[in-house]
Amino acid sequence: MIKLADNTFKERDLLERAMRNLRAIAPRRGEIRWVLVHQLFSTGSTVSAAICREFGYDPDEKVKP
Repeated sequence: MIKLADNTFKERDLLERAMRNLRAIAPRRGEIRWVLVHQLFSTGSTVSAAICREFGYDPDEKVKP
């Protein structure tokens, strides 16, 4: 649990929100999902792909803006 501005969140819930909202940061041409996760969380390709799969997303899917 993490407390931010008098609100308590589960870390997993925050990660899930970030994954759901990746579309908002995708460039106009679209980007591979694991690459966006890599840019967002500064993780390597293997961990980025694993995060995608953990939340039910295809790591190799193109995310359209």
